[in-house]
Amino acid sequence: MNRQRDFTHGRWQVARFTLTRPGQAPDDAWIVDLVVVEGDETDDEADLVRHLERYRPSRGVVPDLGHTLDRAIRDPLNGRPHLPALVRVANEELAAEIQRARPEVRVVIGPTPLADDTFEDERGALVAELPADDEPWSWLAEGVTPGQVRRLFEVSERLYESDLSFNLEEDDQIFELSLPSLGRDRLWAHVILDENLEGRFVTGVAIAPDRAARDAWDSDASAESELDMYLLAWDTLSREAAHERQVHGWSPIARTFPRVVAGGDRERAPTPQEVDLVIAVIEALANAYDPERAEVAEEDTWVDVILASGEAARVIARRGECLPLSARSGQDDDDIDDIDDLDFDALDDDDEDLPDELADDLEFLELDGERAWTPAPPPAPATVRAAPKPGRNDPCWCGSGKKYKKCHLDQDGT
Repeated sequence: MNRQRDFTHGRWQVARFTLTRPGQAPDDAWIVDLVVVEGDETDDEADLVRHLERYRPSRGVVPDLGHTLDRAIRDPLNGRPHLPALVRVANEELAAEIQRARPEVRVVIGPTPLADDTFEDERGALVAELPADDEPWSWLAEGVTPGQVRRLFEVSERLYESDLSFNLEEDDQIFELSLPSLGRDRLWAHVILDENLEGRFVTGVAIAPDRAARDAWDSDASAESELDMYLLAWDTLSREAAHERQVHGWSPIARTFPRVVAGGDRERAPTPQEVDLVIAVIEALANAYDPERAEVAEEDTWVDVILASGEAARVIARRGECLPLSARSGQDDDDIDDIDDLDFDALDDDDEDLPDELADDLEFLELDGERAWTPAPPPAPATVRAAPKPGRNDPCWCGSGKKYKKCHLDQDGT
């Protein structure tokens, strides 16, 4: 069975647009990459949009067509994962960008009326869905240092890449921790998970540093001592935060950024001491579920871990009810659609249970003005002519005044 053939079908149109709110400055606009399907891949107009991705250059969010295509292929808004047989774009720049990201995809240049019309039809709804500009906020408020923020990024990435999300069977898992080095013999953490085609992943951590904050969770409330770490999307950064990230070079975590908020429902900027506490909790959880660790934290079993500071910490998983972080923060808690998990790399060549639609060869709809595109060949290297070799009795090239045979002839021969 030819895996490339079976998982490659259909034609997509890919286009890039600029989107602004009324009265918004052009230099603060969003860039929208839109992927739509054409032909017979879908008979439902509502299913034309395969993927849509927003970017906000003013917040340091640079358009990345490779990421857009990867999401369209592996985690589409509609349909099953598969590679397109053909992608049409309107200009050379987008074609080159696709070729760099997905060299296995055939690209043509031509009109993209389906993508253009779809964007115009949905423009009003897209503007309404743009995230609101929050009040200005800074990672470095209240005296928090760039070093603390860099450490927050590092431990958050370790937690994101740990085995924690694979070991939690339920989303109501609460962890109890002991951090004697910070004067906290007992505190609690609730890890918030989300899910997509590739599995579950961490989106935030809520921390109850005292009993009052922990008891508030049981009554669907929050205490002013609660600390929350959110993994924010690219386009929700404030201008100030985006500038700080660019200046200090903090690397994103799966295209998200960790932000600490104190005060529970009465959100406020955290103090340096509170940021240190959040860092220690996240690091302890990441260490407890480190993929290299032979023993991971299990329910009602204490696990001893060592923090980067050399201090000891303990983690124990407790089962308990806890209001999701999204509900306490006022964010929307959208339901996750059930989707079939289809992993290209894990399929066996003799698998005969492929969905019929993945094996169909669809008829392609040619549009006037379409032409095949191939990347420009790399420039030929400049020709460098070697200096002529001096004769045996000529002056040596080194300038010594000796004849070549008495000077460098033997060395050059070697």
